[in-house]
Amino acid sequence: VTDPFYDETSGVMMMSCSAPVFDGGTFIGVVSIDMTLDVIGDLLEAASFGDGTGVLLTDAEGEYIYNPNTEADSTSGMSIYNDGSGIDAVADKILSNESGTETFYANGSHNCYLYYTTLSNVGWKLAVVVDESVVNKLKLVKLNYQNS
Repeated sequence: VTDPFYDETSGVMMMSCSAPVFDGGTFIGVVSIDMTLDVIGDLLEAASFGDGTGVLLTDAEGEYIYNPNTEADSTSGMSIYNDGSGIDAVADKILSNESGTETFYANGSHNCYLYYTTLSNVGWKLAVVVDESVVNKLKLVKLNYQNS
């Protein structure tokens, strides 16, 4: 899997996936596919968990491949270090660890929880951001269920 790149012919951001092809242990060629990053964005958008949540995808350096809250993509130069959301406070931890949970003060107004993991094949970071208000609602639902 390649890092995202701008394809001059189509005028869109793409990535390539390739794999060797063997016949009885003998290398006979390579199969490869190019796909637009829109495909990845569509998949991640479909994985939305509702209001107060979001899914982010960055490359290994923290540049956005997908962020539903901005026009950020790998051509924008926008990363978790400079998007203005507050996530920059935990960016070094995200990029230096395989997975984890962090809390950051989002947009100067509220706390968010960020759960992330590394996609080992490419080193990209996949993260789910959940607003503290959503977590508090879930805690309240759990508490009400336990008391009933």
